[in-house]
Amino acid sequence: MKLQDAVEYMSSRYLWRILGSYRTESRKPDEEKTREILVHDTPSLVDPANVGQRLDLARTNPDNRILYRFLIEALLEEREHQLEEGELLDRVQAKEQAIIEEAGQGSEALQYKDADSLRVYRTVLEAALEGGISLDQGRLLAQLRQTLGLTLRDHYRLQAQLNAFPKAGNGVHTDAEIEQGIKELQIKGCVFYANNHPDGMQCLVPEELAPGLKQSIGLELPRSVFERMLTEQLNKDQLYTILKAGGVPTSGSKEEQIARVLMADLQPSEALDALTNAELGDICRNLHQVRVSGTKEQRITNIIGYYDELRILSDEEATNDRARFYGVLAWLAERNRDNLYINKVITKDREIEGAFEEGTRYLVTEKLGVSLIDMAGSKHADGGFTHPSGQSIFLWDNKSKEGPYDFPENEYDQFKHYIQNAERRVTAFLVVVPDYTEEALAKATRLKSESGTDTDVGLIRAADLKWLAENWSHYAGNRSFNPDVLNLHGGVDRVRLENQLKAFYC
Repeated sequence: MKLQDAVEYMSSRYLWRILGSYRTESRKPDEEKTREILVHDTPSLVDPANVGQRLDLARTNPDNRILYRFLIEALLEEREHQLEEGELLDRVQAKEQAIIEEAGQGSEALQYKDADSLRVYRTVLEAALEGGISLDQGRLLAQLRQTLGLTLRDHYRLQAQLNAFPKAGNGVHTDAEIEQGIKELQIKGCVFYANNHPDGMQCLVPEELAPGLKQSIGLELPRSVFERMLTEQLNKDQLYTILKAGGVPTSGSKEEQIARVLMADLQPSEALDALTNAELGDICRNLHQVRVSGTKEQRITNIIGYYDELRILSDEEATNDRARFYGVLAWLAERNRDNLYINKVITKDREIEGAFEEGTRYLVTEKLGVSLIDMAGSKHADGGFTHPSGQSIFLWDNKSKEGPYDFPENEYDQFKHYIQNAERRVTAFLVVVPDYTEEALAKATRLKSESGTDTDVGLIRAADLKWLAENWSHYAGNRSFNPDVLNLHGGVDRVRLENQLKAFYC
């Protein structure tokens, strides 16, 4: 979710927490003004250097550092970087419990590490835990891990073996402690709390903020995405090479090899660095529109960057029907081939437009509950429905594009033909696009004037249309959708849609 969308679901208290993370106000602005400030300040708010400075893990006590890290990881591992608050509590506790189990007898987690390094580190850690790990001791332990070739997760496992992870007695954080951690991350401007979200109270990381948080906690890829990369791109021989370079046993099936790579806490960059430059080049060629040329380091960066940008569909979203096209409507509009191909939404570029049209029809019929009109022949808009009066109709057309829609002249003539040759007057003609330019808005006004029917011509982003589909019922209650909500000319954005909903239903 974009930051500008996230703030729409937040009331004053939670907006002020984010605002207060980076500026001091002598007088708190009202709710709408606070939203405007946050949207305006987005570039500074999400700048990785500023994110790291606000999070300030180096000067955070070790207990909170563990909690902050697991909270952030749990959110970043989600496709939309958001979780209902109760689910987030469960995820953090599950992460902590997993560490405790990895530290138990019989676990493979530490058996591949150098025994002398583990012994030395454990001795130092045990001494530090006696009086509680201070900030200075935390920094020294981090340096020692680097010297001994151990990871932060190794530290957690050893701490659990000493019966002190994440706190004394190996007790996981309580709900109240995690809730306090969520509040503190809000105050640091690192987690947003969408208390008015239609799906319930959501904790989330806006997509613009995610890169800075990943950099701050040293997360190259979420574990599930790293596992997918290993499964899709590497063969058993390459996994053998990676495991051997990491000093980890190499035998077993591919699934066992991958599990061992993950258990050894190898970073994606470390794993890929064990391969030859030629092998990395082959992986780049397998990935859609990934640059192949460059140094070994650049190829590794390109591969990780590709997977970092991916959003993996859930099993429910991946079902083979129109609902799947609706779920990825914004990807289809912007022709986001990487995500569309990796999730098998399409197999060829030419399928994008048809999927975009089907997803929009699903939105209109299943989400808005509006019946489509039949249109004869092949030269017609992608869809339409009747105005409540029965005397006129609404039409729409889908236009996917990499970049903002600029309303080319041939499509201007095409839409003019649809309007003027419709069986009934067209009240409004909507063009569903990824985004639009000022030139496109000017042409929309020209088309309204030249249509001969005074038809409103609206340009609407696919993401905003989907927002309408998922939120209109919260305003309407038990009433049906009124198509006049879409009777708008020019840029039809979320603000205008919300104003329409309030006008018709509130």
